[in-house]
Amino acid sequence: MMDDIEFRLLKRIAGGESQTLDFKFAVNDSRKIARSMSAFANTDGGSLLIGVKDNGKLAGIRSEEEIYMAEAAATMHCQPEVYFNSILYQIQDKEILEIIIPEIDNVLTLAPDENGNHVAYLRYRDANYVAGQIYERVWAKRNQKHSTHLRMDEYHKAMLELMERKGFVSLDQVMQDLGLKRGFAASVIERLILLDAVDFKLTENGMHYCLKEIK
Repeated sequence: MMDDIEFRLLKRIAGGESQTLDFKFAVNDSRKIARSMSAFANTDGGSLLIGVKDNGKLAGIRSEEEIYMAEAAATMHCQPEVYFNSILYQIQDKEILEIIIPEIDNVLTLAPDENGNHVAYLRYRDANYVAGQIYERVWAKRNQKHSTHLRMDEYHKAMLELMERKGFVSLDQVMQDLGLKRGFAASVIERLILLDAVDFKLTENGMHYCLKEIK
């Protein structure tokens, strides 16, 4: 007979991957696990279920190697180190490992990208996305209580008008539509965000920017 713990775990798995749940068939690369840890820590927190295939089928973990790889991801590849809880389940004669990562408010957690550079990741729906340099700089300045003084010029006005027309735009779209170089376009977006005129909008196509809603 299925016990309550098994029932609840299988129900979560049946619901599929989400913004707070990620399935891993196995842990072959601790750097990939570090990216999920970074994304969960920087967003809403979440869990990695190791030993579960993408389609929700139970595969089970191979050995204690998965636990060591998770520890390596948290201690060696995340900056700063991520502290997590783990639960080992015995389900249908298989062992499923859950790694629980809390949301971290007071620090931005970085993990290595494909090139080995440590960057911040965010979680959106069932995938991890690179937050981008604009997000990292804004986060750092906000946490340093950085004050921004700005006199609106033609570039700021043009960017606000562009976002009003299109709803939300990527950095590449801003560069193309306004004919700006990447560094300058990024700095204008950054200042508008710090002024609470513009906000981040993470989509399935990566980071975008939009006018901030007035509440």
